[in-house]
Amino acid sequence: MATLLKPERHFRILELLRTTGKILSSELAVTFDVSEDTIRRDLDELGAEGKLKRVHGGALVVSTLRQDYRDRRGQEASAKSLVARAAASLLQDGQVILIDGGTTAIEVTKQLDPQLRATFVTHSPSTAVNLAEHPHCEVVVVGGRLLKNAMVTVGAQTLKTYESINADVAILGILGINVDSGVTHFEYEEAQIKRAMIEGAHRSIVLCTSDKLGYSGAFQVAPLSAITTLAVEPGLDPALLRQYRDSGVECISVDDIEQGGQASAATTDRAQ
Repeated sequence: MATLLKPERHFRILELLRTTGKILSSELAVTFDVSEDTIRRDLDELGAEGKLKRVHGGALVVSTLRQDYRDRRGQEASAKSLVARAAASLLQDGQVILIDGGTTAIEVTKQLDPQLRATFVTHSPSTAVNLAEHPHCEVVVVGGRLLKNAMVTVGAQTLKTYESINADVAILGILGINVDSGVTHFEYEEAQIKRAMIEGAHRSIVLCTSDKLGYSGAFQVAPLSAITTLAVEPGLDPALLRQYRDSGVECISVDDIEQGGQASAATTDRAQ
């Protein structure tokens, strides 16, 4: 490989990180034919800019989901809208749909077909308020202790309610997803609730903007094998999605909808 200038090296490092979810300084030094000290400086600079999470020996993908709900509302608005449109297009009349809290889930409520007739169950007061505007959808609100930073309820009551429902679809926001860890979250109680939603539905639709791909949080929600569908942004590098498709997960964007096809139809009706 020809010697790269620092900006070129930084670009390639971030590309690799988006694809793999984690990178090692020693491997990057070999890849770019530079010293490990040079790579460590590169990673330190990118970490200081907030473009990656610096860890001993390498780096991880950075995620914005640790921020409060209020801080996330304006972030990646266009990407969230496109992901939400893809997810909303999969919903059908007569379904019972479990839907998460979070900014992308709320965007799904704004993208629903005005003629959709379905029942939504949510532990998010914010999601419920938005669903209340829909003319033909019933809304069931799950109680519990309110996590103010996330604007969702958690605890035994929330968990018990979801465990008692046999739903058609679960729609979830996530902290991150990768092949090794599956779907993960940074908050233990929220991870439990999301797991119960997946287990209580025949189909799970994970809302996944590109910054969540490859990232791994502290608490596993579910292994990749439990996930049916990733609703993603259009135009992503196929290499970012190949490992998920190879694992049997459907990856779908608004481009797939508009073209009349789906990325991996064989997994569409997989039951949990």
